[in-house]
Amino acid sequence: MLGARTGRRALGPLVAVVAMAFPACSAGAVAPHGLAHGRHAAPAVGGLGPERFARLLGPTDPRGRLEFSVVLRSPRQAALRRFLDGVNDPASPLYRRYLSALAFGRRFGPRDRDIAKTTRALGARGLHVVRVFPQRTAMDVSGPVSAVEGAFHVRMGAFVDRSGRRFMGSLSEPVVPADLRHVVAAVAGLNTGPVPAPFDIPQGGLTPTDAAKAYDVAPLHDQGIQGQGQTIAVISFASFRPGDVAEFDRLAAVQSAPVEQVKVDGGSTEVATKNSDEVNLDLDVVRGVAPQGHIIDYEAPLTSIRSFSTGVSDAIDRVVQDGRADIVSMSWGLCDVARLADGTPWLSAGDRLRATRAFQAAVARGISVFVAAGDAGAYSCQRFDLADHRLTTTWPSDDPNVISVGGTLLSVRSDGGYLGETGWEDMLQSAGGGGGLNPVDPRPTYQQGLGVDNQFSNGKRQVPDVAAVADPDSGFFAVTPDPQTGRAEPNIVGGTSAATPFWAASMLLIKQFAQTQGVGKLGFVDPLLYRIANSAQGPQAFHDVTLGGNRFNNCTPGWDYSTGLGSPDVAQLANAILAQLKS
Repeated sequence: MLGARTGRRALGPLVAVVAMAFPACSAGAVAPHGLAHGRHAAPAVGGLGPERFARLLGPTDPRGRLEFSVVLRSPRQAALRRFLDGVNDPASPLYRRYLSALAFGRRFGPRDRDIAKTTRALGARGLHVVRVFPQRTAMDVSGPVSAVEGAFHVRMGAFVDRSGRRFMGSLSEPVVPADLRHVVAAVAGLNTGPVPAPFDIPQGGLTPTDAAKAYDVAPLHDQGIQGQGQTIAVISFASFRPGDVAEFDRLAAVQSAPVEQVKVDGGSTEVATKNSDEVNLDLDVVRGVAPQGHIIDYEAPLTSIRSFSTGVSDAIDRVVQDGRADIVSMSWGLCDVARLADGTPWLSAGDRLRATRAFQAAVARGISVFVAAGDAGAYSCQRFDLADHRLTTTWPSDDPNVISVGGTLLSVRSDGGYLGETGWEDMLQSAGGGGGLNPVDPRPTYQQGLGVDNQFSNGKRQVPDVAAVADPDSGFFAVTPDPQTGRAEPNIVGGTSAATPFWAASMLLIKQFAQTQGVGKLGFVDPLLYRIANSAQGPQAFHDVTLGGNRFNNCTPGWDYSTGLGSPDVAQLANAILAQLKS
């Protein structure tokens, strides 16, 4: 699980790090465990070893209750793919013709009578439909284990993890019964296992003023573009204390509106904990970049793998349903290939499809979701197990319908202006900006340009798309709860979970700037970012990072697996986006 990377130490003056030289990755450098750094090794496959995270005890009590989802099939899947391509293609008649949640459901979801028939069929099997989102991506369902096993021909097992926590997980892939297959595509959310505790990393420092200077946000601020009238959504799996936010505002000299909280799947009561650090970081970074923007914190519980995978999908569906925010920031994720002791994936095919359907509805509505690429470099699963040496990406950052954000080490001039960046990689700390190849989903058509086709390309989605400061030695100033006292204290925080809200908040300002120039919604901006990077405006809009790497892949000219297209010159990117949308 991604989370805030917090360093606890006394703070002096908060200034950006000034580097005199950049460490380049040499072609012959050797990564841990004998992998050639950025050269010859191919992505590893297979599950984790037996007993890695949990031990199978036997069958689950049939009287236990499960809450899960059935993923609804789109009867017009080919038309949906054409629409999603067209809505972001300036040459298409569908360009920028976004759909509301209700319109998306009516156009691409099952018919009303099929929803009603499926509800009755599930009820006849002892299962209760809790909710159906208007975009008709999924049904949330509950019922006893015995009913779930009978309905979907699946066996549920009882597990215990290394700390003694017990949970349920499927021992076989669920099978959708024949009478439901024309409506139900898959079953998601059957794994109730606890989220493994991440391996934490100490961090390093940027104030809002520093970040605005280094990434050229200041020209927008100087024009009065500070997020007024704009709304941004933050997806969280913990909560926060309003007093912490107020303390950040006081220390950072920021004047901003209160954060609105929306509960998803019952919400979260977790405050003043390690997970709360992440929420505080997201809110503080957004407020520092767009102080007058309205933040809606969509909070879901984090009690299990099921709560996380379902929470991701339900939170995105709720954002799409509400229709209040076009920009979303999420700094949480799981390594994409982790498995339980019996070989069952943490993330089932149904879980993946459930989220993809939610993200597709977001794209159709013109919403951009920025997601952190992870903090273990090319080895995402090492955030949970240092002995896992497979090349892995972080889900859902590697979904084709989101903007994946990697990490850099930032260096500035003596006046605070941008000097340069390297891809973030720290061999000794097993840390770095995430990146690599999605194990399942194909590469989207918009992902093109210098560096995209390379020796590791295999037709799958490649991440990250973009990057920004994440190395602890050039992290962000934030206010987080002290783990001993619970008091709100100033801190220095890094990670791609800081780079992500920075990108999202910067895009919020760009959206406001575009609106002042007569341009409406930006839409899903990933295709737009690639078009700009491949145009004459690219060198001005992006800092192309060519030094450093992600602990396996080297940074290269153009797109790369460490920093994607690069980091933003926000003012120049705003001008480039305006030019593209007005052309």
